[in-house]
Amino acid sequence: MRYKTLEAWLKAGLADTEWHDIPMIHGPNDDPEVTGRCVILTRDGGAGLWTEEALIDEVGYQFRCVGEQRDPDDAEALALALDSLVRSGGRTGPIVDGNGARLVQLVSAQRFGGPPIPLMVDDAHRHHYVCSYLFSTPSE
Repeated sequence: MRYKTLEAWLKAGLADTEWHDIPMIHGPNDDPEVTGRCVILTRDGGAGLWTEEALIDEVGYQFRCVGEQRDPDDAEALALALDSLVRSGGRTGPIVDGNGARLVQLVSAQRFGGPPIPLMVDDAHRHHYVCSYLFSTPSE
């Protein structure tokens, strides 16, 4: 699953929440232009190919949720909202972009390991929470 595909899926899932317009940054580094809330999405190795025929690929992503300054509850709430979205299970199927173009078929999405945990507090006094997920999609 490519970064833009994951971003489209997350944005659609957050459309009716207070985080509908949160910046999503392609990690592993943050964007110095973003001074408030954001989500840093970093692709990792994942679990690899899911079938011997290489039909399904399991791609891993780390979500780093950054909250407003001096507000640890904000970062935690954002991380838990994204965690709930991924674990909901009812969001599989085709992923489309903002123009309705189909990007990929999502087979499954799941947490890889435990729930979101605190990672750090940065120099701007923003709390960071982190969690990792696996997304199964047809191989590219």
